[in-house]
Amino acid sequence: MTDISTEFLNALANDSQADIIRLFPLQEFYLIDVSEPVEADSQSDEEVTAMVLPLEEHQVIVVFTSMEMLEQFVEQTDMFEESDEVPSFLMQGIELAELLPPELGVFFNPESDDCFVISPEVFQAFKIDILQQAKRE
Repeated sequence: MTDISTEFLNALANDSQADIIRLFPLQEFYLIDVSEPVEADSQSDEEVTAMVLPLEEHQVIVVFTSMEMLEQFVEQTDMFEESDEVPSFLMQGIELAELLPPELGVFFNPESDDCFVISPEVFQAFKIDILQQAKRE
């Protein structure tokens, strides 16, 4: 796990809004791709669709702070066949902040000790500050 990942998880654990906002654009996130498989001869632009789950009264995008966390999730859930290679993709925090629609929250590292949720409302409040922070750097 990188130093940024460790620092980011500590910020989430301590509910340190300033550090979450500062570190989110720098963090890399691993997401599970739930797109339908595309045939090899298709003219697709290879779009990906991240896993979204219902959680309480809102929907959340599922993200992982490391590939190890993603693999741990896959092993601990019954959502995937053992023989399946789970397709995933990497996304920079700033890109996630820019693309995340307002109706989605963020579910970090489900099925782990480092599991955290930011509701859609709270993330939208952070989003402006995250994007401004990224412009400064």
